Amino acid sequence: MKKTIKIVVMALLCLNFWANAQTVPIKLSGIVRDKAGKPIPGATIKASEQERITFTDKDGKFSFTVDRSDGMLRISSIGYRTVDTPYGPKLTFEIILNESAGSLDDVMVIAYGTTTKRLNTGSTAKISSEEISSQPVSNPLEALYGRVPGLVVTSTGGLPGAAVKVQLRGRTSINSAISNDPLFIIDGIPFAANNSDLSVIGRNAAGSVNPFNSINPEDIERIDILKDADATSIYGSRGSNGVILIQTKKGKAGRTKVDANINYGWSSITRSSDWMNTKDYVSMRKEAFRNDNVAMTNANAYDILVWDTTRYTDLKKLLLNKTSHSTNANLSVSGGSAETQFLISGTYNRQGAIIPGNFGNNRGSALFNIGHSSKDKKFDITLSGNFVATKNNLTSSDLSGYLNLPPNLPSLYDENGRLNWSFGGYSFNNPLAYLQRTYQGTTKNLISNLQAGYKFTNDLKFRTSLGYNLLLSSEESKVPISSLDPSTNPTGSSAFSDASYSSVIIEPQLDYSRSLGDFKLNVLVGGSYQVNGNKASSIIATGYTNDLLLGSPSAASTTVSSSAADYKYAAVFSRINLNFKDTYILNLTGRRDGSSRFGPNRRFSNFGALGAAYVFSAAPLVARTLSFLSFGKLRASYGLTGNDKIGDYAYLNTYSPRTTSFQGVYGLYPTGLPNADYVWELNKKLEIAIELGFLKNRLSFNLSYYNNRSGNQLLSFALPAQTGGTSIIVNFPANVENSGLEFEIGSTNFSNGKFKWTSSVNLTIPKNRLVGFENLSASSYNYLLIGQPLSIIYGFDFAGINASSGLPEFRKADGSVISSPVFSADKNANLGNLDPDFYGGLSNEISYGGISLSFLFEFKKQLGNTVIGNMYSNATYPGTMFNQPLAALDRWTPDNIGSGLPKYTATAGSAAYSAINNIRLYGSNFKVGDASYLRLKNISLAYELPKKLTGKMGLERLRFYANAQNLFVLTGYKYADPETQTLLRTGPLKNISIGIQTTL
Repeated sequence: MKKTIKIVVMALLCLNFWANAQTVPIKLSGIVRDKAGKPIPGATIKASEQERITFTDKDGKFSFTVDRSDGMLRISSIGYRTVDTPYGPKLTFEIILNESAGSLDDVMVIAYGTTTKRLNTGSTAKISSEEISSQPVSNPLEALYGRVPGLVVTSTGGLPGAAVKVQLRGRTSINSAISNDPLFIIDGIPFAANNSDLSVIGRNAAGSVNPFNSINPEDIERIDILKDADATSIYGSRGSNGVILIQTKKGKAGRTKVDANINYGWSSITRSSDWMNTKDYVSMRKEAFRNDNVAMTNANAYDILVWDTTRYTDLKKLLLNKTSHSTNANLSVSGGSAETQFLISGTYNRQGAIIPGNFGNNRGSALFNIGHSSKDKKFDITLSGNFVATKNNLTSSDLSGYLNLPPNLPSLYDENGRLNWSFGGYSFNNPLAYLQRTYQGTTKNLISNLQAGYKFTNDLKFRTSLGYNLLLSSEESKVPISSLDPSTNPTGSSAFSDASYSSVIIEPQLDYSRSLGDFKLNVLVGGSYQVNGNKASSIIATGYTNDLLLGSPSAASTTVSSSAADYKYAAVFSRINLNFKDTYILNLTGRRDGSSRFGPNRRFSNFGALGAAYVFSAAPLVARTLSFLSFGKLRASYGLTGNDKIGDYAYLNTYSPRTTSFQGVYGLYPTGLPNADYVWELNKKLEIAIELGFLKNRLSFNLSYYNNRSGNQLLSFALPAQTGGTSIIVNFPANVENSGLEFEIGSTNFSNGKFKWTSSVNLTIPKNRLVGFENLSASSYNYLLIGQPLSIIYGFDFAGINASSGLPEFRKADGSVISSPVFSADKNANLGNLDPDFYGGLSNEISYGGISLSFLFEFKKQLGNTVIGNMYSNATYPGTMFNQPLAALDRWTPDNIGSGLPKYTATAGSAAYSAINNIRLYGSNFKVGDASYLRLKNISLAYELPKKLTGKMGLERLRFYANAQNLFVLTGYKYADPETQTLLRTGPLKNISIGIQTTL
């Protein structure tokens, strides 16, 4: 690896020295003034290609020489917005700098346009490319952890390519089949990750593979999150759960640059349970039989009486103790003139797995972007394309699922070196077999976009966008004969699936802007037309007699299934923005949506929002009386959005073919009943916020209150089987409310010369509740409670372990305690909920000279499925023929009556087993506990060589860095990770990477 880095750096140095072998000094000069025409002394003038810096004199003038005939000048001064301007052939300049309020005038990306934080009436957040690149992540959604108030990010596991779940401001739909995901838009194109039909992708993999793994984080310029109605209602039904805008990198005017970035990383398991050794396991099993008053026999206790009770296999060490490695290399070329800019980028990423063998995820990507504008700036056109190919090869099962096998398993190999399946006449599950049951999935994802615009006048502009997204997936999983117990005369099997998703979207827009004295008017009118197509097919092949034929479906008996669906969506939208003196801002949006997912008479609906902001710090009275206040803004919004994420054709009769024939004829059977009268779910969103800046905006404070209500819920109405279907989709008179407070504080703690330290913290306090549901008790959703969250814990209220019997006891609603609860009478739905009480993040960035350090802490206060819950979620109770985490040692015994765990049990007929089985079957807060945590989510350390040194080397930039993720977590949650909350699935991994980045 070191040799490769040296070769790349030397090649780049030689190329740069050759390109600059002949240089002729060029003299640049000019004057820098403010908006009123006054000269700005001490402004910094910097040439982009080298460390050539000068300063304006007392009259605002400057003059200095550069080595190249063209490039970029950056003009900056404290209190003013930085200006970048190209030079060559132009060599003299008159620069006007506008006053700045720091981040208040940073560009904010909103729906179909941009604004600034100062003038924004909506609730938005931004993640920059610098924040993304400082994290060793392969999925761009992982870069959002702890950085955005109102956004919950959860990993599904630590295997390569595992999915990441994102939820913005809570769950809105009672129906779990309806997506609560935000709308993802990449370069103006809705991304396929929103389509529920793509669940076919990764269905045979050990992890939950997600289309977002086909997006390269290195290609992303910024991620913007839109939350309230003012920011999202212009997207109509698609933005009902929020919108996440992803922009890829683009070329910039200036000389041609070559950027190279190479890093190498290591990953290892973080928090996972330690399990009983053989001595503790044998003792547990014997104690369980004594408790049940059942004699051990070879049939019910062969692991104790037949197998070697001195043998010990540490399955955690055997299956999950590998350190995986990752490699990431990126090379890009960018540049251009004032009229034409380009960027071409290529990236290769390899991420290994922590399980034995050559498993992992490979990704290659290519990005290009070219933009051109006419000299008079009336016409512009941009073409971009992003192609990513991934190849994921894993086992078909997460090997963490086999850590609870008995620790005294017989030898896993027989005397011939083949997998062993039995000892003493009793068979066992060999975990090494799953290393041979493999999965391979490939995806190819193309996102392309053509944007063109024409300025008829300075006030009137036309723009259109044409986007195309194609996602292809091919998967294959194999179960060879060699991975099966030969005593059962097994045959091999395979599963093959292919899926494709295509989307075409056209969005023409007309933009009108006009200044009328102190008034500024902006009107946007546009339309959307989108067509999606989905196709999927799968083949289940069984009966292979030769492992060499597993890749050929024709060599086995097959079952074939297929599906296809089309989705059409059309809309017209408009936005009117009024601005008076940059003090009073009014934003009105409206949209009419049409969706093919509803019946012919129910396909169209109207949505809209009103947003307003008052920059009260601009008022003369406030400026005089509150001199400590640098910035102050009140904003509010209210609007309506919808939801059509119910799947295609649900309003029609649906049928499926039978797999068996009658007299050679294969018939159809009904799988869904029609209802062409259901309509859109309707979300009403309210937000009120205040934004403050102090000490010349060195300290900022934002507070937002939101209240979102989702009504007209689309739910499944249960039906008798005689109707031909088990349910039908209808609108229920139910309302779900998500409300909460979001806090953000940012501060520049120190900024003096070379040293700078900034901090930020965000905190969200959410609340989810069901505010109404007519005839709830008579519905199939009667486990919910009015006034309580949708994630309510429903089951038996655990009252402790009976000191005499060692059995769990439960508290009835009247306060009495029983040991044998009745399902219908004694279940309680008010036992807490699994929504977080609060969550957020704390970040710091410190720099001194060329050294920079940044770190992020993520925190969450929540209940969760505990280790106890893991032990009692399946019929693998302590005392049965399954190993247990060390937590199970603290159980009830006559000498330990204060334990929180029941006594061991081994047989299904015992009273202890029956009582514990109630917990598994019907739920209980016995399985739930505090899963709060504070995690050092990310830390990045970098050193950039001084410009004088890199200039002598012929480089513009040379940077060395080290990034780490999930280094440690502080939590009272024992034996497993508090995020994934499971013993039998691989949790988030600790990742460390080192790299080198250079620009010439």
